[in-house]
Amino acid sequence: MDCRTYQDLIAAHVDQALDPPEQAETDAPVRACTSCAEARVTHHRVRSLVRSHAAKYAVPPELRARVLRALNSPDERDSAAPVRLSPRWYVVFAAAISAVVLIAVTSLFRSPPPDLLATYADDVRRADAGNLPSQSDLIASWN
Repeated sequence: MDCRTYQDLIAAHVDQALDPPEQAETDAPVRACTSCAEARVTHHRVRSLVRSHAAKYAVPPELRARVLRALNSPDERDSAAPVRLSPRWYVVFAAAISAVVLIAVTSLFRSPPPDLLATYADDVRRADAGNLPSQSDLIASWN
């Protein structure tokens, strides 16, 4: 694990919120790299300071009971059920997919744009050779 990856995981490492294999893997940079070790110590100090100076509040028993009832309520559990789309959304999705497919297919059969640089080079060569096209020939080639 490199230092940058460890920096992303330092809070979880200090809080011991990682799985045991991840915790062991994040211990390696601390042993191998002094800047990672210093970052861990600093983060640990900040965590300790915040915990020691933060106000501590107890959850009122009524609130705790309401939360537990809400978690155990069948109505609350049903709210996590997957959302069913109405049939009109399937029509919208089908139309969008059809449009994308139609654009892709028509782009396959479209003729390539003219190579303007090659056309200009041909005109310059003809002009150098003295074979200048007439005005009517130019107009005819544009149509």
